[in-house]
Amino acid sequence: MRYHSRVLRLAFPLLALNFFALPLRGGDEGQLEGNGSYRKGLAALSDHLPDLAIAPLTEALADFADDPAATITIQIRLGEAHVRAGRVAGDRATSGALGSSALAHLEPATRAGSEEAIFWSAQAHILRSELIQASDLFSRLDDAQDQSLRNRALLSRAHLLAALGNPGEAGILLTKLAAQEEPRLALEARLLHATILLGEEAPLQAAALLNEEEDSQNREQLMHVRYLRAQILAQTDKREAIEAFRSIVEDPEPVPHLLRHSAQVSLAECLQGTQQPVEAIEALINLIDRQPRTAMLEAAFHRLVNWSLTESLKNRVEQQLAAWANLPGSDPSSQPDKGEIILSPATASRSGYALYYRAIWLGQENSAESNQQARTLLNWLIKNMPRHASRGPAMLELAKLQISEQSKDEAIATLALLETSTSSARLRKESGRLLARLKFEKEDYQSAARAFLVVRDSFTSDRENVSAINAGISLLRAGDDTGFGALLRTLEDSETRVTLLLERALYQSSHELTDARPELERFLRNHPQHPRLPAARLAIAEEYLRLEPNRESTHREVLEEIKSLEMTDLEFNLDQRRLLIQLRLAGLTGDWEPASAASKRFLKSHNPDRISSLIHLKISEAYFHNGNLSEAQGKFQEIANSTEEEALAETALFYAARAALKLNTAASREEATALLRRVIANEGSLALDARLLLAHSQTEGEPREAIATLEPLLPEDSPVRLDALMLAADAHRELGDPASLRAALSIYDKVLAKPELAYPLSNRLFWLKGQVFEELGESRPALDAYYHVVRRENLPEGERPSEWYYFSRCAFDAVEILEQGVLPRWDAAVDILRKVEDSESPWRKEAGRRRAGIQLEYQLFESD
Repeated sequence: MRYHSRVLRLAFPLLALNFFALPLRGGDEGQLEGNGSYRKGLAALSDHLPDLAIAPLTEALADFADDPAATITIQIRLGEAHVRAGRVAGDRATSGALGSSALAHLEPATRAGSEEAIFWSAQAHILRSELIQASDLFSRLDDAQDQSLRNRALLSRAHLLAALGNPGEAGILLTKLAAQEEPRLALEARLLHATILLGEEAPLQAAALLNEEEDSQNREQLMHVRYLRAQILAQTDKREAIEAFRSIVEDPEPVPHLLRHSAQVSLAECLQGTQQPVEAIEALINLIDRQPRTAMLEAAFHRLVNWSLTESLKNRVEQQLAAWANLPGSDPSSQPDKGEIILSPATASRSGYALYYRAIWLGQENSAESNQQARTLLNWLIKNMPRHASRGPAMLELAKLQISEQSKDEAIATLALLETSTSSARLRKESGRLLARLKFEKEDYQSAARAFLVVRDSFTSDRENVSAINAGISLLRAGDDTGFGALLRTLEDSETRVTLLLERALYQSSHELTDARPELERFLRNHPQHPRLPAARLAIAEEYLRLEPNRESTHREVLEEIKSLEMTDLEFNLDQRRLLIQLRLAGLTGDWEPASAASKRFLKSHNPDRISSLIHLKISEAYFHNGNLSEAQGKFQEIANSTEEEALAETALFYAARAALKLNTAASREEATALLRRVIANEGSLALDARLLLAHSQTEGEPREAIATLEPLLPEDSPVRLDALMLAADAHRELGDPASLRAALSIYDKVLAKPELAYPLSNRLFWLKGQVFEELGESRPALDAYYHVVRRENLPEGERPSEWYYFSRCAFDAVEILEQGVLPRWDAAVDILRKVEDSESPWRKEAGRRRAGIQLEYQLFESD
């Protein structure tokens, strides 16, 4: 929270309301005097208990429902009761609600022109923080018949104009009021005018209003004059002001509490401004310690904390904060556990500020321990002090701590609660900005768009453009074309609209959603001088390479786009994209010389720490294929962590993961999993391959995770469905239970049913089926699967045998089954081995040796 010196000074016009915002009476109420409920309500208003007046007046309203004149009179009294109750309400939300109720009661009389109803309606708008509406209503009373009412309306309007930033207009009204014959009203007008001039840092003009001796009999007004004269000295001679403020603070006669406490804060400011920090701190501590419920608590605490610049002052204030917060023990770092902070109603407000500022200090230390202590204090304050003025700021600080600790879900919940519970526009703006950013980071783009639009409504025009663009990008990522179109319509022909149209085309291009070339070409025609022109040209080139990579016309078009940027100095990201396009084009055309020259220019144009990643990517690929896996993984990860080009980072991450998997250590497998998940989350061109690779790495140790990873790849239209099915079967086999093994068999049968299945894959599948049947303890179907391959029953007609590994494995595994039966069938085993021996299998000699061994051991001789 930041305070300007004007915060303190502009608080004092509110003193005037205590002098002149008195309850009004008017109208013929004789016919109502006989109603007990009405009399009870009037008595409560007269006794300054407006909240107790509402219920009986409501009963009276029901009693006179058929009497229009009486109804109007009662509604005005009800409006007055709600407004006056709102003034003493404990929180802004309650005050605002009472203001709304007051307006509902006053609306008929206000519409009819009742001066009293207009006055109370204006006051009701103030409760709702609708100052412009209140000022407009007060202006309707400029010619009111009731002079007292007219003067009070003028004074109130001057207050509002000053608060709305129109001090000149407020001064004109106050000059008019200062000329009134009523001394008390004239002095009050001059006091308010002087206060406004001090806020404008015009002390000499303010002093001119207060030069004459005042003969007012009202001590409060005279003390206000002394206070303002001290404030004038504070702007011209702080040392003289010290004595003036001290005389008010130490005056033995009655002084309004707010004025005396304000003088003490101003005294501290002057001491601080004259290099007396210890005395300034002690003055504030004295005020807070002796007046734990003063309205100046927030201002005093803020200065106390901000002025504690030396170690000794900070220690002094830390100890005092701990004492005021009722933290257990003398150590300021003590933290509240359940029930350890016991608050007295008389000091609760002070304790709340002490907890808040102690938490702020702990957060500024920014260590794990201090951040946890700060979170504990803030959480306690938020939970246990729901009406404290620092609760909203505490929620904002808690959210910032949660963000810094990467607890984004917690931060989102905290900010959402803050938005619904605070009436502070400043807090809503700040929480909205943070919430929008977090929603975007969490990829909850629809919610992010809504949050950005709320922020857009609350910021000035310069920031509005940024917020609108952020909202548009969020809508694009959310896939909300309708919402994006609605946003465009609100922007008309603004520069922001042009930028969003380009963002849509770039988004469609980068995510390969549709052919973005027509929209990009339209942008180039209509905005040839736009600063984003290079991005559009590069996107067109990328679109051609994506959509028609093998056409010569594509190659010519890409060359034209690249040449159009030859004389343009591109920032790093765009220049990197340009180089990648040239490398891709070289890969398609085989003409690498232009790409090589472009690489050299790229290296010369940028800091090597930023640009070497592209070159190192090629080098790292060589390391990978050469088997230097540790070095390759390290280089790939350096590239992924340093580049801002998504495609380059994705490739680096994918190959880093492959290298880590090949290293095959526990640590490297964990690293590979994390890297692959990042590639999958980016949904780039390697996302499917990364998902397959991740599933493959999970099959052995985490088969259920592997099955879940593969689920999106199993639909009929999946381009990698076959690979996904095979991996899913492997995962089911790894689970090992009968149901999972039969699920694997079902997958193998599903693949085998595919038409024109390649013979080598068919051999492998039959062998896998046999393995699964063996795992199930079902040797007969296992033998049948192996024998199917041995007899080449799956070999397409007219095709020569071309696969020998699984053919041989099927034969050897079939022999194992035949050998291990209750009654071994050696003759059948010999026949199977002979089929391998007579084939072109690399294992035919092994088959011959095993066949001869069986025949010799079991005396199996071939008959003539």
